[in-house]
Amino acid sequence: MQHIRSTHRIIFTFSVVLIAIGCLWVSAGYSEAQSNWPLTDFAFDSQTDETVRLVAKVMEVNDGYTPSLIVAEKSILVTDFKIGGKPQYTLLLDNSGRVVDLTAFTKGQRVIVYGFTVSEDTIVGKSVQIKSKQK
Repeated sequence: MQHIRSTHRIIFTFSVVLIAIGCLWVSAGYSEAQSNWPLTDFAFDSQTDETVRLVAKVMEVNDGYTPSLIVAEKSILVTDFKIGGKPQYTLLLDNSGRVVDLTAFTKGQRVIVYGFTVSEDTIVGKSVQIKSKQK
């Protein structure tokens, strides 16, 4: 009987230690993710920075380290940025306005892009919405 109680205590203690280690590991990962966000230095002011609007076909979808869409021969970056100091991320929407991921976009789709110009051929996307399902 004493042996069973001792075994139960060991199992209980081991379980508590594992749970505590798991909680610390998860919270450390969450803190690291928060400290790395935002990953880019794009910052805009909605009062002074002009918003660009494009309606054109997707020429290319790049799902790499820096995801982007090529639309009207411009690179539309799908990334994080700040507007007035508030963190934002490019909003990707289907034709009904529902949030989707980059895989919903295909070459030939008509899209509506709102964003901020960072160079002659690069735009940080504020939102990209599929205009229609037709190619």
